[in-house]
Amino acid sequence: MLIMLSDTLTGSANQQSSNSNIVVQIGRQRFKATLNDSVAARNLQRKLPMSVKFCNSPGFEEKIADLKQPLRISGMTAGGNPDVGSIAYWSPDQRLVFYWGNVGYYQGIHIIGHFDGNKFRKTVQHLGPKQTVTIRATK
Repeated sequence: MLIMLSDTLTGSANQQSSNSNIVVQIGRQRFKATLNDSVAARNLQRKLPMSVKFCNSPGFEEKIADLKQPLRISGMTAGGNPDVGSIAYWSPDQRLVFYWGNVGYYQGIHIIGHFDGNKFRKTVQHLGPKQTVTIRATK
């Protein structure tokens, strides 16, 4: 099953219209994605491919994964209000975040992409802590 992610423009005042396609693989399911043109999204793309393990964020409708190195955020807004399906970077703890629900505005959240549609939602919501998620760039 493939799902396309669309661009979210809440990351950087200097964003352009250039986006980057990625594939997020969870188990045997593959989801197409598009990262926006923010500095953090471009920085993440340069680190691909990568495999990470997501875990629950108690009390929030999101899954989080620790990154080995921080992403650059220079020029990006101080925080964000992610929508259902947003892909974001949590700069205080250098974490990648997938949102399967609505959490509201948070300082330190930087939107870097977005899932399109709702089919991803159940898969991300039920993502187990021992499941490896692989993220790759596509052409």
